[in-house]
Amino acid sequence: MRKTLFFIFILALFLRVLSVVTQDESRREPKSDAKEYDTIAVNIASGKGLSQTVNGVVTPTTRRTPGYPVFLAAIYKVFGHSYPAVKFAQALMGALFCLVIFFIGKAVYNDLTGAIAAFITAVYKPFALGFFYYGGPSYLLSEYLYMFLTGLSLLFFILFIKRGRNADGILAGIFTGAAVLTRPEFIIFPVMAFFYIWVSLGFSVSKSVKKYFLAYLFIGMTLTPWVARNYMAQGKFIPLSTYSGHMFWMGNNSLVRGGWSFPADYSKVVEGIKGLSEYEKNKVFFRKGAEWLAENKNKVPALLVRKELVHWAPFEEGFSVFNPYYAFILLLGAIGILFFRKKGLAENMIISVLLTSSLAAVIIFGDPRYRYPYEFCLILFSSLTVVRLCGFALKKELV
Repeated sequence: MRKTLFFIFILALFLRVLSVVTQDESRREPKSDAKEYDTIAVNIASGKGLSQTVNGVVTPTTRRTPGYPVFLAAIYKVFGHSYPAVKFAQALMGALFCLVIFFIGKAVYNDLTGAIAAFITAVYKPFALGFFYYGGPSYLLSEYLYMFLTGLSLLFFILFIKRGRNADGILAGIFTGAAVLTRPEFIIFPVMAFFYIWVSLGFSVSKSVKKYFLAYLFIGMTLTPWVARNYMAQGKFIPLSTYSGHMFWMGNNSLVRGGWSFPADYSKVVEGIKGLSEYEKNKVFFRKGAEWLAENKNKVPALLVRKELVHWAPFEEGFSVFNPYYAFILLLGAIGILFFRKKGLAENMIISVLLTSSLAAVIIFGDPRYRYPYEFCLILFSSLTVVRLCGFALKKELV
């Protein structure tokens, strides 16, 4: 199996380095979200802390959680302000991620299932080269780091469930906290995980807390410094970021059709709150989204359905671009979930990660880019489907 894993790692690394070397994205200056991450990272690396530069003025910011900017800043500290260094580091991380997938598959099923999942992850085009306008190591976006941390969080949660070792619980908590600090939506995962734990322990809250206290303790310990820093920066309790209200309003207004859209009065509202703090702006955006939902209760059910369709359907750009690579794993993954899964607690942790993405889409909006970091869960279930179907063909029990 070591030779197989080495081959998968080298193959994955080759494809990802190839994408960094050949893609036009590698030669472009970062823009939009990537530019914002880059600016914050440069400020961190130059000793200005987690801050934004607006009109030449550097001010502390709570708009973005620190995970990805700190990752970029660490690379800039070592290699200078080098985009290629970031992208090669992400290529290496993507290859290592294939090994993480192997160990998840092995822990939940067996070596064969893990190896197939790792191979699919290695050659899966959206992971290796990206698809449409996102994905792959050539983009300065948080998804690649977030996916890696999510995989590690899931792996150590599963190992903690199966082995009960304190070290696994500590690492599960640290990596879960790190993933939340990269993408705040992941805070849903430990909630969903606790639900499955609670059910598995006979609906006993005391048993659930006692058995898994260590993991949740370290989630809290990982998040606490950031919460404390936000209080010092804004004088307010800000658990994660002040970007959530903006996202919420983008997905809940009169112009949305399941994805995101700037509201009709967006420019007017933004102009009117220019002098407010990030915290106060966030409250305004949340209120605008909540007001629209309250005034349009009859539209909410259909909107929620459309959000889920936009999020999970194998299309991009308003159903105008078909994604055949994702469609393949969606089909096989759905078969695995519906017909072949064992429904054990470890396996339900994978379901928890998928539900994290689904619930985040319900709250804000559906978007293939935000679904992307969770597609490895469908790959795990796709691998299960492949192994089960091969077992039927060979009339052998392979998993």
